[in-house]
Amino acid sequence: MLLDSLKKETVFGKVNSQDFVEQNGKRKLEFENKSIVTVDFVMIANGGMSKARNFISDSKIEKTGTFIFKGEIYKPETSCSEFFQLSTAID
Repeated sequence: MLLDSLKKETVFGKVNSQDFVEQNGKRKLEFENKSIVTVDFVMIANGGMSKARNFISDSKIEKTGTFIFKGEIYKPETSCSEFFQLSTAID
């Protein structure tokens, strides 16, 4: 919903920020290609290990012993039918 409410040219996705600088209450972001944009709001969706995290927060990463593994099964209905049946039972 948030993304749908913003103008298309105001959202940058899948970009690597190299530097964040705060000036006059706004943040300037420098990207890998050396372009610089001034923003009012920064949202990072790359998790705790993101390089950008240090620019936004001084909080430290806490190791909890919890891990998330993500994967995809190509054509699960034929290549892994037991898993496919399990996943459809949850719906």
